[in-house]
Order: sequence, then C-alpha cells, then structure tokens
Amino acid sequence: MGDTLSLGTLSNEIFNESNITKSYTDPTSTIYISIGFVILAVIANIGILCVFLADFAYWNRCYFLLIVLSILSITNCIIMLDKKVNILVKKIYFTTRKCFDSSQYSFFFTNNQKFIQLSIAVDRLLAVTCQKFYKKMNSKYYVLIILLLSIVFSITLTCLELTYSNHNDLTNVSFIPYIFRNKGKLLWMTCNSVISFFIIIISTTTYLSIKIYLKDYTFHKNTRSGMKIRRVTLCLVFNIFLHTLTTLIFGIGFLLSYLAITKYCLDDMYLKKLTWLYIIDITLYLPIPMWRTTDAQSTTNILTVCFYRRNVFKQRNNKIEPFNNKMII
Repeated sequence: MGDTLSLGTLSNEIFNESNITKSYTDPTSTIYISIGFVILAVIANIGILCVFLADFAYWNRCYFLLIVLSILSITNCIIMLDKKVNILVKKIYFTTRKCFDSSQYSFFFTNNQKFIQLSIAVDRLLAVTCQKFYKKMNSKYYVLIILLLSIVFSITLTCLELTYSNHNDLTNVSFIPYIFRNKGKLLWMTCNSVISFFIIIISTTTYLSIKIYLKDYTFHKNTRSGMKIRRVTLCLVFNIFLHTLTTLIFGIGFLLSYLAITKYCLDDMYLKKLTWLYIIDITLYLPIPMWRTTDAQSTTNILTVCFYRRNVFKQRNNKIEPFNNKMII
C-alpha cells in the first residue's frame, strides 16, 4: 500500500487491516478557515516587513529578531498554504509518516519561530533590567548566537519527532498536531508548553519592571513617551495572554494523555483545538500586537501603495517608527 491514497481508491479491505490506525475527519471547513488565516498572515507580515525596512535608522538587535520572525512566518505560511490547497484539491489520504515528511520544513520553521519568540522575550528583559550589560554586548555575535541556537534547537526537535512518526496511521487531515501519537504528541506538547511558560515568566517580569520604572518617572498618557510605554505594555499583556492560553491547553493535553482516559473521539476533538492554537500562533503572533500600535497606519499605506501614493510620500517626510523603543514585546 502506498503512502498516499485518493478517496476513489479507498476500499473496505484497506480499512479492515488490523495494523492501520484510522483517523478520518472531514477537513474541508478546517482547511478553508486555515487558508484564510494563512493568507491574512502573509499579507500582514509582508506589510510589517515593509515598515521594518522603511527606515534603517532605528535598527537594533530586537529589530533584527523581529524581521527574522516575520520572514519565518511568511515562509511557513507559504508552505502551509501550498499544502492545504493540495489536500483540498486532490483529497488525499496520508500515512502520518508521509504527512510528517511533507511537513518537516514547516515543522522546522515552526520550531525556529518558537525559539525566536523566546529569544525576543529574553532580549527585552535584558534591555529593561540590565541596560549597561545589554549595551556592552557585541550585536553581531549576539544575533549570530541566537540564530545558531535556534537552528540547533529546530534540527534536534525535528529529528526527535521523526522517530515518533508512525508509518501505519492513516489520516486525511495533515496538520502537525494530527501527525503525532503517544510519546511524539507528549514531546511536542512539552516543548511548546515549556517555551510558553518561560515566555510568560519573562514577559511578566519585564512588565513588572516597567511598572516599577513608571513609579519613579511620571509620563502623561497622551505624551510621546507615554504612548510608547502604553504600546509596550499592550504587547507584553498580549504575549502573556497568548502563552498562558497555550500553556493551559497543553496542560489539559498532558492530563488527558497521561491518564489515558479518553477514547479516540475525545482525543480527536482535542487535537482540533491544538490545530487552531498552532495555526494562530505561527501565523498571527506578530501581526496582532503590531496592529494594536500606531504603526498600523504606516503598514496600511505601504500595502496599498498603488492606491494611496500620496499618503506614502507623506510618510517618507515623517519618520516611521515601528517598535521604536527599547522596551517592546
């Protein structure tokens, strides 16, 4: 039996084989909605990149990490879009191993994104709490070490997950949470929940440090400095909320998997929830907090350059300051 089977070639004899675990779900609505998320994320991240590249004067280490995160998101979204359209058009059944093989690049970029998210959280904490030490660090080596660690982490996790991809499980929903079974699923949830937990702790510490800073210095909320700090705290609150939700859902998954009290139907419902959390996390992690700042107007003007040239020219006369402060995210 081949790795992929079209709907027309499936027969009762195939399903009656005892060595095959069946996972059949109608993926049409899920795929359509996920395609919508992916297209939105691609457009938003391209706009963010345009704003980032519009003015080199404000570039710093965190700036570069945000650009890397945005590029990873765009690349991952394009891979996902191609895969989802392929499944929707051809209506193919995959073995989970074949699904993993076809998704390994997406999985690799996803692991990179999670590590970069953690790196940005640590970077902001250092910038706020250890300013002298942070300024003394060599920027080139600093960024290079983060990128190398990200690649090593991604390769290691991808190889570990490869050992847990089962050849015999047959599924028509080729999303990453559906690929893993048993130890593989626990490993995937462990890595994501641990990273999310650390981001929560680090972001909360950064947020509290800013609050302590504000007690010593008074900023009116409508001043330039006050508005910057409000944007900073808003991004931090968003990060804390998102990763708290991630940790909570993965925690429930740990409980269900460890106690083994669920039948397939309940487990399948839970995997669907993981799927949406996964899709939102890798596609809209950066655009959502970005869109809650005043830089959204700059992004919109650049995205609609063909229709609003005058606005773009006006923006060039006024300095665009995306994330232009040392206390962000």
